[in-house]
Amino acid sequence: MLDVKKLDSKILSKFEVSDGRFKSGLARVQIDGKWGAVNRFGEMVLEAKYDEIDISNDYFDVGIRIGDKWGLSDVAGNILFEPQMDMEFDLYNTITIVKKDGKFGVITPAGFVIEPKFDELYTSENFESNVSVFICKVGDKFGLVTWQTKMLLEPICDEIGEFDFYSGIARVKIDGQTKWLSISGEILDENIELEDEDGWCLGCKIVYDEDSGEYGIKDINGKWIRKPTYDEIVDWTDEEILLWECLWDYSHYIFDPSNRTFLDYKMDSIEEISTYDDFYDDNYTTHGLIKITGWHGDNEEMQSSLLNQAGFEPEACYKGIVIDIDSRLMCGLRFVQYSGYNKWAFINSQGKIVTSAGFKDSNAKNLLLIDFDRNVHDAMFCAQDSKSGKFGIVDLASGKWLLKPKFDEPLDYVNGKWLS
Repeated sequence: MLDVKKLDSKILSKFEVSDGRFKSGLARVQIDGKWGAVNRFGEMVLEAKYDEIDISNDYFDVGIRIGDKWGLSDVAGNILFEPQMDMEFDLYNTITIVKKDGKFGVITPAGFVIEPKFDELYTSENFESNVSVFICKVGDKFGLVTWQTKMLLEPICDEIGEFDFYSGIARVKIDGQTKWLSISGEILDENIELEDEDGWCLGCKIVYDEDSGEYGIKDINGKWIRKPTYDEIVDWTDEEILLWECLWDYSHYIFDPSNRTFLDYKMDSIEEISTYDDFYDDNYTTHGLIKITGWHGDNEEMQSSLLNQAGFEPEACYKGIVIDIDSRLMCGLRFVQYSGYNKWAFINSQGKIVTSAGFKDSNAKNLLLIDFDRNVHDAMFCAQDSKSGKFGIVDLASGKWLLKPKFDEPLDYVNGKWLS
């Protein structure tokens, strides 16, 4: 048995000032007027040197503030960004717009993907997070920018309206004159209205070429964006996905109509592209991510990759070893299942496998087998040791055994206690 309430109280009683409770496996504590964070092993995960610490229940991030600047840590105490931002921010599924030195940019755990140099930065409301093109503002002029600060249109517009989902065109004003702007950055003197919106997505359309017997992609001007070289193009577009699957030379590629480029991603076969837009409860949320399932390489089992839908920066692209990804996000960690072993591990927001000294082995063969049907509570879960076959309780924030595996049956969480 593990009495979590008694354990938490014992740890926090050592500090004069604390929150009195744990969130995401951590609790805020104050030493000499500065805030730090402690885990359920009594270890100081974050040194008590911050003016404020904000621990999130829903995501992996821990906001850290020194003076008027914010930074970010994960629940294991790894500093993702030293305090440098002008405002507190959440990396919503690993990507967010942030403000630094009065300028806006876009950041992920890997660093800036759009440098903070804009007075304003936002996406069209018609796309929300499903497009990799941003409207940017410098001074009193607007332009278009995509990932890695690639300018599609320098800030020359007095205003930019909403982009049409089908044609990918927005009304703009330049030097007081009304013009039209395609999402690719092209200025048009007149609007191009589609007679039939069926099959169009952001000014791109899948077209079958009868002469070659192959498929290509055209823009609203009738020009080939991608010449007909594909055996098939599958449109996965819906309210949450803006992706096309292109089959060429026995391989499957992913095309992003929003910036008219291919993702750095290839499979031998794609079975499904799906979204995680589910809210299991306040602690499980996966909005904004897509899961691609299919076959690749010599692996006989299907594999999955989890991609960030906004910009499609790979969050976890394992290619050949992962056959399933659990949709739940807890403390910023997701579970992955390894092919051939029926073993489960967990990954952090940067797609890295999280292990610790609490586990004897860190390779795929010997990672934990997770029972997802068991209750998961407050950054703890019931797990089975892959060697002994015994069950115990794992602290999700640290990846260590909170209650060592010595039970023959899974434990249940009842009124703040793990019971066998």
